[in-house]
Amino acid sequence: MIQLCADILKGWRLIVVMVAFARDAREREGGGELMILQFGKYKGYDLQQVPDDYLQWITETQRKTLAEYEAEQTRRLNLQEARLGWAERMVQAGFRALAMEHHPDRGGNNEAMRQVIAAQARLKEMLRESGMT
Repeated sequence: MIQLCADILKGWRLIVVMVAFARDAREREGGGELMILQFGKYKGYDLQQVPDDYLQWITETQRKTLAEYEAEQTRRLNLQEARLGWAERMVQAGFRALAMEHHPDRGGNNEAMRQVIAAQARLKEMLRESGMT
């Protein structure tokens, strides 16, 4: 999955570079925007020459791919949270609740927020020392 993500990012970087190159070339020629498709059966075509149904298919495919990547990120975050022990989850939940209450952006003050952060750090250290994490 990671290799697939890297390959897709590499492909998108290539597309961005080619689009920038094509735009520069079009501007030098005095024309408008130009975007050359870098993949598929219309590879090498100006995007304006590509049929609507093909553009729609590309857009839907990329949305599905993006949704799959976002789902994988969510799965990994959930897995990471599930690995936490119950005591650490309780500390984390308490910290979030107190942070929402005392955060300066939500009407709290800096000193109260510092105390909440310090208390969380002390509790996490106590959990590590006790072997509960």
